[in-house]
Amino acid sequence: TAFHSEEDDSTHEFAFGASQLCDVFATIRANHRRAPEACAALATELHALAEQNPALCEVFFQGKEVGVATHPSTPWDEAMALVRDCTSAVVLERVVDVLVCVVLQVGIGVDRVRALLRSLVEPPAWPAFSLTLLRGLCRMVEQDQRAVQAHVSRYFIFDGADSGLLLGGAHRWPWHAGYTLQASVWLDSAAAPAVHLFRMMREDEKKGGEELVMEAAIHDRKVVLVSMHSSGRSIATCPITLPERRWVHIVISHARNGLLRRAEVDVRIDAQQATMHLPYPTDQGGAVRVYLGCSDAAFRTSAPATLPRINQPAVQLAPLRGLVGGARVYPAALTPPQAKALF
Repeated sequence: TAFHSEEDDSTHEFAFGASQLCDVFATIRANHRRAPEACAALATELHALAEQNPALCEVFFQGKEVGVATHPSTPWDEAMALVRDCTSAVVLERVVDVLVCVVLQVGIGVDRVRALLRSLVEPPAWPAFSLTLLRGLCRMVEQDQRAVQAHVSRYFIFDGADSGLLLGGAHRWPWHAGYTLQASVWLDSAAAPAVHLFRMMREDEKKGGEELVMEAAIHDRKVVLVSMHSSGRSIATCPITLPERRWVHIVISHARNGLLRRAEVDVRIDAQQATMHLPYPTDQGGAVRVYLGCSDAAFRTSAPATLPRINQPAVQLAPLRGLVGGARVYPAALTPPQAKALF
């Protein structure tokens, strides 16, 4: 990456890190009044780099290194400080273009969106600031909406705290033909490392309340399955790593074991598929409910919201944060061609 200085007519090459990005925004902030055209050109160059390099956009949310420590201010924070103080319309437009590009490449999470909205009602440095920022926010929403709807036409927004879906409740366990769980998921960049995906609960008619039948969670970007059966519980981890910052189609198909067939579970993530041995859940009866994206505790039931691990402490599961669409439950294990045809 080359930065051109008009003062000494020289070109300096350097790699963009958090510190360099902070310096770029600090330079624009210090000089935009006396040299607005040069500062606007610098912001335009940065916008072009961000469009071509998604990894650079991720740096916007990293702390600035100061010696061996990390400064709490990020390039995003420096950019927001610049737009609040900016008195040049052309510079502001170019800097907002950079921020819009970063949002579309990486996403900024709920908290930063709220901060942007709050900045609209703060006293602006000049009257057109709020209008320019609002236009930028509208472009973020419009373009991101098109990207979302291109993959999933109807979806639910999960806030990571009070959101969840209850799928069905009319079927009684066991499902002799197996079961299949399906969903399209777009995880928020601020989602917890271990979150609920599907949780199947069986009504205990003798004891009252509900008991866990199976759990499908996302832990460190991998799907982890827990099956409860008569001899205890079994755990299987899908080896496929979930991609980031896009829609991911997940199909979990669990076949019931029989006389000549052992219980196996197929996990399909987009075009990839992995098959693992996983004992089928207990045959004890009772109405079964499937929860999506949240602990059943959100519906005031008693099962713990943790993910057990072999020879390691259990992991606390958080509610899912992001987008969910195309959620389905089938009381039968679908074949690989059938699962592929779902998307």
